[in-house]
Amino acid sequence: MDQLSVLINGSYVSTVSAYVSQNQGAGETERIRIGVKASFLLAMITGIIMIVAVHGPSICLKSFSRDIPVFT
Repeated sequence: MDQLSVLINGSYVSTVSAYVSQNQGAGETERIRIGVKASFLLAMITGIIMIVAVHGPSICLKSFSRDIPVFT
């Protein structure tokens, strides 16, 4: 699961790089700002989803049991 989040963030970097390059060549600086802000927001949302997916189940299960060896 950890590697999945790394791959997703790597694809965001590649996509934003191409997006910025194309719009820089076209002189669309305002479009670059909007696109980078949107991709940053999307990356943050994806990061939060990954944190919940990785750590959420153990947090939820710990609320039902105080027996630590059950979860290790």
